[in-house]
Amino acid sequence: MFSSDAAIYTVAGNEKLIFNGLSAISAGTEIPLGFSTDHSGEYSIAAIAVQDLDGFDAILKDNSTAAEFNLTGGEAYRFTSGITDNTSRFSVILREQKSVTSIASVNGKVSVYASNNTLYVQSPVAVKRVRVYNLVGKLLYSTKESVINNVSSGVCIVKVETENGTVSRKVIVN
Repeated sequence: MFSSDAAIYTVAGNEKLIFNGLSAISAGTEIPLGFSTDHSGEYSIAAIAVQDLDGFDAILKDNSTAAEFNLTGGEAYRFTSGITDNTSRFSVILREQKSVTSIASVNGKVSVYASNNTLYVQSPVAVKRVRVYNLVGKLLYSTKESVINNVSSGVCIVKVETENGTVSRKVIVN
């Protein structure tokens, strides 16, 4: 089913799915997530590219501890687990953002582009951190700089954290 030692999935009927699309979202929407692992240890969950959640935060709820964590903040939720295949370990809850205006205004104005293996970030407000991930979710760069040189060619996700919020952009580097 999954090729790695740990996996997060949704369940539809008796099928474990890696992707799940929603036709519409509304405040309070809760999406159950299963967690499976072959090894005991420490794990982390992060959302590297949250898109099309206009006005909502994606809150990860750990149903075994009742802890809640905002995935749209750019940080990772850390937890421990034994060997398990728990179909209801987590859920993602969509909640209305408290400061929608400031995040929405930054979202439309942050520009990320690539040229000659260099990434450029332009923002009308101060940039706190720029993180670059590959499509598998591996962090490639983490910097406060708005120009990143010698970036390998390919598709990447650039997460830009500003004073007013965090936005993600998919960029093709050539």
